[in-house]
Amino acid sequence: MFKILSVFAFFLIGFLLLGCTSPQVNTVNNSDIVLDSDFSLQLLSNEGGRVDWSHSNNLIAFDKKGSNGFYSVYTINSNGSNETCISCSISDFKYNVGNPAWHPNGKYLIIQVQTKKSNIFSNLSNPGKGVSNDLFLIDSTGTHFWQLTNLSKSRYFYGVLHPHFSHDGNKIVWSELQSLNTWALKVADLYFDNGTPKLQNIKTYQPGDTARFYESHGFTLNDSAIIFSGTPYKSQSTWGNDIFTLNLSNGTVVNLTNTPKKWEEHANLSPDGKTIIYMSSDNPGYFKYDLWSMNINGTNKTKLTHFHDSNSKYFFSKVSGPADSSWNKEGTKIVFYMISDFQETSGKIYVINLKK
Repeated sequence: MFKILSVFAFFLIGFLLLGCTSPQVNTVNNSDIVLDSDFSLQLLSNEGGRVDWSHSNNLIAFDKKGSNGFYSVYTINSNGSNETCISCSISDFKYNVGNPAWHPNGKYLIIQVQTKKSNIFSNLSNPGKGVSNDLFLIDSTGTHFWQLTNLSKSRYFYGVLHPHFSHDGNKIVWSELQSLNTWALKVADLYFDNGTPKLQNIKTYQPGDTARFYESHGFTLNDSAIIFSGTPYKSQSTWGNDIFTLNLSNGTVVNLTNTPKKWEEHANLSPDGKTIIYMSSDNPGYFKYDLWSMNINGTNKTKLTHFHDSNSKYFFSKVSGPADSSWNKEGTKIVFYMISDFQETSGKIYVINLKK
């Protein structure tokens, strides 16, 4: 059993940690979106993790590790005021709670909740890894919550990762741990039965020729396709995470980044559906990342930040770089999670301004 768990942990660490970089570097092109030459980098929270910015109520939701070692979900105003924990008072949430994503109406969030204690490699159950996590819906005040999946009933190894709503709010996409080192993308309809939210018409997608890892990032603007990252092809390096779209009608997969030996992740679509902001590395051999942008079809890739360039106005010598991010409604600002190290033991949340 120990040997099996060791192998399991090895693969999970390989696919669930933010990953290694590679010697391949993208060519920087001109873009319609550039960083303002005199932009300010606003520190929103000294501690925090995965983020989502509501386009209905303008609140930013994020997860943060508490003194007990577990993550909880918070909301905060975009100016940094009124930080409120909406999951801390829920006694049913005994372990990690995180990876919040807003429903388009701003009344609900979908979250990951750790539903089983992890005695081995417990950090794999934090919101960024998702092992032993299930999906829950919670209202914006933390008054009501509902469990949407109960994966522990059907298998010992289970988990969910990065759930997101469709733009019409009627569907949810997430990544799901199926078994040892096997993942799938899931899409389901969300409906309410006498006030109780439930999932139906759950569909499973495993594009490519190997289902070793997928991470869901949301829907395209018309909700006809999903955006995800992963290593679904054997030709990719273990550390060669790419960003893809998957057409839900015909199954067509498009590799938007196509750098099989380089790590790219956390793709977030702009409000107008034309641009994707994502995390990428161009520092071979180091866990150092920057924000990039590209068109929805994968063209016009542009490096937006230079956090690891000592000549940059905003140079960070002791961070891995930005990870999860989210746009404001106007598409003029981005909130992001700055990871201090690749183990995600600590991080801060910042807001930057964009100029179109």
